[in-house]
Amino acid sequence: MRDRPADTQRRRGKPSDIETARRRAKEKLDRIISQYGDAGGARREPWYLEQLVTEATQAIAFARMSEGYLALEMYEKGVKRQPV
Repeated sequence: MRDRPADTQRRRGKPSDIETARRRAKEKLDRIISQYGDAGGARREPWYLEQLVTEATQAIAFARMSEGYLALEMYEKGVKRQPV
């Protein structure tokens, strides 16, 4: 994973999604380091955070896609969306 530029994975998202992904990745990294340590400094390397940002970006994109499919299915069935 280190040899692949992380920016190529993140460019597809909206700027707000990328910022959300970066925040989530930092929070996840903090939890990982507090629970498991920094693996001799490896988890503090920039590539490690970028990998977590890529994963978070993909998770956000998947969630948006899933919400879109659900909305389409509900529309096709004539189901009105319930207020949350």
